[in-house]
Amino acid sequence: MLFPLARNFRWPFDDRAVRVCVRSIAIVVSLIVIIYFAFRPVFLPVAQFSREILPLETQTLTGVKGQTMLNPGEGLARIDIWLTTDVSDNGWIRVKFELTPDPNAASSYGSGIVVFRDSKEDWQISLRFQPDIVPAGKPFYLRTEAILSSSLDRLDYWYVQADKYPFGNHHDLDKEISGQDLYFSQFRVTDTPRPLAWVEAVWVRLVAAAQFAQFDMTIVLAVSVSLLLISAGAVLVGSANVAAEQISLPVNPINIITVVLVITAVSLLIFLPGELPRANLVVGLH
Repeated sequence: MLFPLARNFRWPFDDRAVRVCVRSIAIVVSLIVIIYFAFRPVFLPVAQFSREILPLETQTLTGVKGQTMLNPGEGLARIDIWLTTDVSDNGWIRVKFELTPDPNAASSYGSGIVVFRDSKEDWQISLRFQPDIVPAGKPFYLRTEAILSSSLDRLDYWYVQADKYPFGNHHDLDKEISGQDLYFSQFRVTDTPRPLAWVEAVWVRLVAAAQFAQFDMTIVLAVSVSLLLISAGAVLVGSANVAAEQISLPVNPINIITVVLVITAVSLLIFLPGELPRANLVVGLH
């Protein structure tokens, strides 16, 4: 269906200078996207809830909520949780996020404070800290303490009303609530060089999605490889049609580089949208 449409396509610009300008813009924009991602840490999910689970919301009445967790291995550097804020006019909600060894510990691994002044239903809070600030393989406690400017303000935490996380539970006022969990995700940072780190990040997400769907890993590998082969074949066939019909840019090194850069940039935007600016609220824990 696409190729017949492509055969009827004609480049709308006759002026070579305009085409060079458009190509230059594509290259510059793609490089900006690629460079942005190149200087961002690449996070790999290590613990997360299935997307099939519908989280609920629980209001913080005591001001203190928490979740016991386990650091599953080396490199843990990020925890995401989700909040809903309802802030009155000129009001505010102050939340302190803290990592401690356990709910009763006097010491802290790190903490950070955010003041919310806007109402929003789906705050994705990305808590980021130095890798292995929490000892690998050890349990720890994510504690949140909220102060509201008035009784008109409201803060809700997303949670799961089922015991889906085997290594901890939801806490209120540092007391365990059995059979419930805050809705969260854990990530480790990878030291794999780019662009291999991006491939690793996409692959880990595909594997996690397959596990949630209860697919066999052999099937996942076969499907992934098949999709790659089909994509490569489609690119080759499309390029042949384009070259044969001369319906697009001439086939030369600079245009090939342009296409590769654009495809790379678009792929990063599609597969790693959570790393885009304003995609989540980043809170550093120190």
